[in-house]
Amino acid sequence: MNKKGIKPDVVTFTSLISAVCKSGKWEEAVSLFRNMIDCGDFPNIVTFNSALDALCKEGKTAGALNLAEEMFLRGVSLISSPTTP
Repeated sequence: MNKKGIKPDVVTFTSLISAVCKSGKWEEAVSLFRNMIDCGDFPNIVTFNSALDALCKEGKTAGALNLAEEMFLRGVSLISSPTTP
C-alpha cells in the first residue's frame, strides 16, 4: 500500500490484524501491530482486543500480559468492548 502512496489507517491495520489473528498467525498479527505503531497510528480497543485474542488462543500469556500492560500505559481501558472482532 505504501508503495502505491496509500497510507494505511487504524481501520486498515485493525482489519488486517483481525484477519491474520483469525488465521492463527499471531506472529504476523504482532508484527502488524508494531508496524502500525511505527507508522504513527494509535491502536484502538478493537485492535488491542484482536491482538490479545490471538495471543491468548495461542497460549502466549506472557505476550498477552505485556500487551495488556501496554494498553494500560497508553490509557486504553481493559474493559470489554461491545464490538469484538
